[in-house]
Amino acid sequence: MKTYLNRVAIVLVVLSLSAYSCKKKEENSVIDETVDTNLPKLKQGTLSDGDPSHKSSGQVQVFQSVNNRTLQFNNFLGSTKPDVRVYLSTQSGNIGNAIELGAVKATQGNFNYTFDNQVDLSTYKFVVLWCKQFGVLFGKAELTNP
Repeated sequence: MKTYLNRVAIVLVVLSLSAYSCKKKEENSVIDETVDTNLPKLKQGTLSDGDPSHKSSGQVQVFQSVNNRTLQFNNFLGSTKPDVRVYLSTQSGNIGNAIELGAVKATQGNFNYTFDNQVDLSTYKFVVLWCKQFGVLFGKAELTNP
């Protein structure tokens, strides 16, 4: 019984440290990248929180250009620490079958990621913000028709 309680205590400590580590204090960073809004808009969505401890807000839009597609974040407010990444995913809040686009660029503002024209947006219909280091959801948005 004592061994079982020790294992439970260790698991609880590890989980607590993981949750705390994903909430490290970070300095605000602001970025303002633009995209040609005359391009055809394919999809759009609204970011929502990953959970009560990990907040994300703003709008996402996918634009089509000749050579690629651009995922644009507008009025983003969220986190970049410790290792928050942007994914196109087949599931809301999960990156089991996802395409990584890169690290979140700033805690506030407007920024873009380009990706291949061949990505099927009827399959990859979620934007997911995921802490790669600790496996924690920071935000999500479903991409819908404009």
